[in-house]
Amino acid sequence: MHGRSVVGGRRAPGRDPGRVGAPWCADATGRKSQAARDDLAIEVPEASPYGGQGPRHRSPGTARVGTTPLRRHPHPVPAPEVDDLRYKASPPPHRSSDRSRPTDNQVRPGVMAPGHVVAMTVAVLVSLVLFTTVPVAAGGAQISVSPSWTLQGNDVVVTGTGFSPNQSGHLTMDGSAAGLPRFKVSRQGGFTARFTVPMTATFGWHTVQARIDTKTRAGRTGDVAQAQFLIGFDPASATPPATPGATPTWFPTPSPTPTTPPSVAPSGTSLSFPIRAAFYYPWFGEAWNQQGYNPFSWYTPTLGFYGTTAVAGQHVASMQAAGIQAGIASWWGQGSTTDSRISTLLSVAGSFRWTLYYEQEGSSDPSAAQISSDLAYISTHYASSPAYLRVAGKPVIFVYADGADACAMADRWKAANTAGFYVVLKVFPGYKLCANQPASWHQYAPAVAADHQAGYSYSISPGFWKRSEASARLARDTTRWATNVAAMKASGEPWQLITTFNEWGEGTGVENTTQYGSTYLGILAGASTTPPPASATPTTVPTAVPTAAPPTAAPPTAGPTATQPPATLPPPTSPPTAPPSGSAVLVGAGDIASCSSSGDEAVANLIDGIAGTVFTAGDNVYDSGAPTEFTSCYDPSWGRFKARTKAAAGNHDWLTAGAAGYFGYFGYSRSYYAYDLGAWRVYVIDSNCSQVGGCGVGSAQYNWLKADLAANPTTCVAAYWHHPRFSSGEHGSTTSVQPIWQVLYDAGAEVVLNGHDHDYERFAPQTPTGAADPGRGLTEFVVGTGGKNHYAFGPVLANSVVRNADTFGVLKLTLSATGYTWKFVPEAGKSFTDSGSAACH
Repeated sequence: MHGRSVVGGRRAPGRDPGRVGAPWCADATGRKSQAARDDLAIEVPEASPYGGQGPRHRSPGTARVGTTPLRRHPHPVPAPEVDDLRYKASPPPHRSSDRSRPTDNQVRPGVMAPGHVVAMTVAVLVSLVLFTTVPVAAGGAQISVSPSWTLQGNDVVVTGTGFSPNQSGHLTMDGSAAGLPRFKVSRQGGFTARFTVPMTATFGWHTVQARIDTKTRAGRTGDVAQAQFLIGFDPASATPPATPGATPTWFPTPSPTPTTPPSVAPSGTSLSFPIRAAFYYPWFGEAWNQQGYNPFSWYTPTLGFYGTTAVAGQHVASMQAAGIQAGIASWWGQGSTTDSRISTLLSVAGSFRWTLYYEQEGSSDPSAAQISSDLAYISTHYASSPAYLRVAGKPVIFVYADGADACAMADRWKAANTAGFYVVLKVFPGYKLCANQPASWHQYAPAVAADHQAGYSYSISPGFWKRSEASARLARDTTRWATNVAAMKASGEPWQLITTFNEWGEGTGVENTTQYGSTYLGILAGASTTPPPASATPTTVPTAVPTAAPPTAAPPTAGPTATQPPATLPPPTSPPTAPPSGSAVLVGAGDIASCSSSGDEAVANLIDGIAGTVFTAGDNVYDSGAPTEFTSCYDPSWGRFKARTKAAAGNHDWLTAGAAGYFGYFGYSRSYYAYDLGAWRVYVIDSNCSQVGGCGVGSAQYNWLKADLAANPTTCVAAYWHHPRFSSGEHGSTTSVQPIWQVLYDAGAEVVLNGHDHDYERFAPQTPTGAADPGRGLTEFVVGTGGKNHYAFGPVLANSVVRNADTFGVLKLTLSATGYTWKFVPEAGKSFTDSGSAACH
């Protein structure tokens, strides 16, 4: 949605690197085994929709082990025919000109060749229940085999490599209990074998044993490895049996046990919160070819450049294995291309759930009559399916919104919803104040790593790299992804949303890819996986091609490099980062919350991960600091830090008589005060001088500050208030606070923090009159970056050393007994920062 890629002028898919196909295999410790130099790789993918080999369409049904045919299918496996679709110009995109979708006119269903199953109803879920690596003496040489368990297409793929010339690999696989064939193969120097999972296999969970031995020319044989799999069909409804006990005793019992599939409600029932869902795009394969790129994606799905109907069942299995309970399918209206795919999605769902994302709100303002007609259509055609998502008995529908939408949109949906849908609208400026509230709200922001709409939704995105753009707007970072997944789970929000599963054009997907394997889905499932190759460079590059060309991958060439995951993924945890021992943290900003913007929520997401005292530099809530604004606009975001917040008052806080909202919300009796933080003394000043009897020499506040500094002769001092003494921003400098500066300067204070101008600016140490003083001057930070909006800079003042006017974020000060460090932490998706350190005077 929000700025997606475009086919014919609309959002088009673009998804991320993750390795497609079926669920992955994890070892018995919950990690994906790392392949060593001498390795055995057994890959067990999903069941073939053709009843035989997978979508790679090898030559007439022949699987080979080395050069030896393993089994032959009775018929060749035909490739599905590509739909012949044309595109038309579309209405203006949602929110940005990026968005696109496949067009809807002149669409004919793909002609299915013989044997092609459109609605694949089974998917294979593999869970490794036992594996160990055992060094074995073979011919006097010590070898170690470390299998790596992954998925590939629709076959079990067994590979043994790295055997020395005097050794041969010997593989036995036995799946007879599941109706699978048993075979045995030997090949000197290594081998590759394919083991196709037929559709005729008995439904349920079954044990398949794989054993590999090595044998020297001297005839010595050693057991190298043995593993047991559970292969199940319709994994969400199956329960794995206990681990078989016929395991050789010399294999240690692994711990912990593997993750089991997520539990889901029986077919046709409502789901209860929290619900984890992923945005999904059923517009393939039309959307691979657009805007002069073919494919229109930086990444390559493990399933290839597929058509939606051919892989829908495999997608469902992958999402379920990752703990995703529902898909939110992009829907562009009655008779559209996406509309033609919904029945297929529902038919392969099993215990999975589907709902729709009503896209037309992003390009127009459909009337209440049109919305009512669409809801009636959805109710008749789809909502009666037991696979359609329901909450509290009501069918669910998600609705997109563009930046120009307002409460009138909520009014239209309230009037139109005579069919009784559970409506989840996308947020827009001021959504919390609308008189007509839907059942729930959500955010769709694919270029933002994490978004928290308190009380409604928590959304996460792995990255954003649109195919037509030279660099990523949100670079991929698996450490950040693991942290955000954990934070999403811990939030307990009703809607826990993944943006997206397969929006390939924008590069936001978590679907498995050749570049990243199953990394992103694996983290969602709570297990780390084998890292991608050393180079995670996308294998396609921008290439102009005729728009009618079929989807083909460009040859591997040097192109922009995707963010490479670390070799070892961190555990998905999200506790706030603790400061170094003996230090204290002061973190915050000014100019914060408004019901007409969501910047405060993006900044609050940063503070979620930072331990310490939170400061506010005034203008806590807009527009007038009223009690209702604190409750409705500040509390849902920064309010979750209320217990550790020390707030200053701004001019907007005083627009309500007596600053009643500020005093009532925070419980203060006075708007200037002091507190100790570690070895530091911190002063909160009220720079609304006329409201507190002045800021000049002899005023109550001036006298209090001077007396408290004298009574607390600490080594290090910081102070913060709203109006900056010096600023290159729109409001400029405030001379009325110069007497306060003078008192602090005379006492040898170190730092002053301000807001008011909605930007970030740092000044070199200076005197109250603005003269540079590196020895004992105050360092001033203007941090009006709490989320309201941005201001432009005017003429740059002397001693201004760092400025930024387009990034929300927080300033984090780590305070020690002898000095401090500072770091500006930007909102997700932005790269600006500023950091350094200084000693106390």
